[in-house]
Amino acid sequence: MAGIQYAGEYNLDEATLITSSGLSVDLRDSIFQVDIFEELNKFSISGSITVFDTNNILTKGQVNGQDYLLLKITTPGIENYAKIDYSKNALCIYRIGQRFDTSKNSEVFELSFCSPEMLLNKRLRISKSYTDTNSNIIKKLLKDKTLLNVKKQITLEPTLDTRKYVVPNLHPFDFIAQLMRDSRSAIFEGSPHYYFYETTQGFHFRTLQSLYNQDVSMEYNDGDVGLLEGGTSKTVNVEEEFKRVINFSISSNADQLLNVMGGMLGANTIKYNSYNKSYEKINHSYFDNFKDFSHINGENRNLDNPIYTESEIDENGNNLGSFTNSKIHLHPVHTDIDGRDATFYNYNTSSYSYSENHTSKNILYRKSKLFELESAISATMKVNGYCMLEVGQIVNLNRPDSGGELDAEYSGKFLVYKLRHTFRQADRKHEVIMSLVKDSSTGKEDGPNRIPKSSGSPVFELSS
Repeated sequence: MAGIQYAGEYNLDEATLITSSGLSVDLRDSIFQVDIFEELNKFSISGSITVFDTNNILTKGQVNGQDYLLLKITTPGIENYAKIDYSKNALCIYRIGQRFDTSKNSEVFELSFCSPEMLLNKRLRISKSYTDTNSNIIKKLLKDKTLLNVKKQITLEPTLDTRKYVVPNLHPFDFIAQLMRDSRSAIFEGSPHYYFYETTQGFHFRTLQSLYNQDVSMEYNDGDVGLLEGGTSKTVNVEEEFKRVINFSISSNADQLLNVMGGMLGANTIKYNSYNKSYEKINHSYFDNFKDFSHINGENRNLDNPIYTESEIDENGNNLGSFTNSKIHLHPVHTDIDGRDATFYNYNTSSYSYSENHTSKNILYRKSKLFELESAISATMKVNGYCMLEVGQIVNLNRPDSGGELDAEYSGKFLVYKLRHTFRQADRKHEVIMSLVKDSSTGKEDGPNRIPKSSGSPVFELSS
């Protein structure tokens, strides 16, 4: 990385506050810290900027939470690629946070900001009909100049099926959430695991399988500082420092009780037909359906194993995935005598030209996956930052165990689930704290890191 002096270096190219009174204030010499937050479950980014003020900006500029922020930050040496650029698409200041005096003529204050689409979403409602694939409908919502009017980069994974919706006075993001729950990928085996989220690089509507099949964006090593011998002194290898993990902690939230209640391990949907008063029961079992879609290792499914083991838990030979009645969903349909849902009839063509929704199956896969990621093998780590890091990327982690070997569970590919960029002006240092998850174990079923299947009742026996 030519042109960069140390890992985490950044350039604050622009930080202009445009106040409600129309005043433009250059904050670059006054900023103490900038934080930007991304999350796979959040539809837009947010953040805060902390300012050391000696010019009474809040009062003179009439800053009141309806202001704008032009922000551009780059990583030296690769500015054309590694940049967070809101110099043309301004961020919205929506709240004045903490504020306190540091001396008689100075104060520190915090301004909270978000992407303008977040505020627009809360201001607007949709009352109209749409007929198209779900991915194309979402593109229309984002590009519509009367709605969100997004001018950022948009990454959309195409969906199956032409659908018709009548939107009953919903906020745009609420309608997108509805579409997300009823979408199937046209690329990855009809996967229902769609996420809609925003990063500093734009909006994304993609399945987990699409994310899993990306190239690894960064390699990290949980080890020592990257040093190079240079005569009698030692110098830091900047490239190796970018790969070094500054701080690492295991944050697994595995909770069997919660997973049973949420339907991750076993659930079913009762598909009730109100036309002929019949029903169909669709079951989902964690172990039986584990291989239906790819996991963190993408198409190399032989490397992925369930987090839980199939060992028997009672004298009847049941395992954790045997209890599909632990969570029950009800999905009503209206299917005629020919097996076609009347709600998808096209009266203009006198045919069933619209596709039936797949909620009865999607809800089982989606709920299971949501709980799987929340209680998966997870960790939090701090690294030296650069501006192209974003939620939804795949990183590779090399972490030694107590014996000096690679930790089987906490090494390998991870998905970046949450991320926080922190830019400190005092030492001109960019650091990133990221939450990492993976939804499978890389340990083999018969290996040292996996508990083998039992061939009988539980080991412990109680007698009176």
